[in-house]
Amino acid sequence: MSHAQITVCVPAFNQPRLLHDALSSLCDQGLRREDYVVAVSDDASPTSLRETVSAFEDRLQIVYQRTDRNIGHLANFERSTTLTATPYISFLPHDDLVAPGQLGRALAAIKNHPGTVLVAFMSSLTDRNFTATQFALMVSLANLPGNQMRIIEANPA
Repeated sequence: MSHAQITVCVPAFNQPRLLHDALSSLCDQGLRREDYVVAVSDDASPTSLRETVSAFEDRLQIVYQRTDRNIGHLANFERSTTLTATPYISFLPHDDLVAPGQLGRALAAIKNHPGTVLVAFMSSLTDRNFTATQFALMVSLANLPGNQMRIIEANPA
């Protein structure tokens, strides 16, 4: 894990099928396996998530930890950031998906624009038929200690 540039923090609670889909979406990011780490923080799920995570160990660098007791959504987000140490972090809640190549594009944008501390992208919320119902600006990568911000295009049209 010493070469990893990005930690994808996946705070999780229950719903192994949704976690499976989220982890599947991380397998096609335009990066080598050793370029990023997936940190899954299980908030004492009543349904075991270990088996779901284990199914991806051959495709992803994964760190998995389960809390002994439920600590709540926000505390679990924070906890997920402590599981590994890389220059950049990204968040992917267990019930979300990331587009193919998104992490690769975000890391390339940061490398092409030294001093960048935050990369964001537009996200859509969909219904069961994958029809977009809302749009939101989502953070893709962050280097939290930075103190300057400028807007760049990570995925030019």
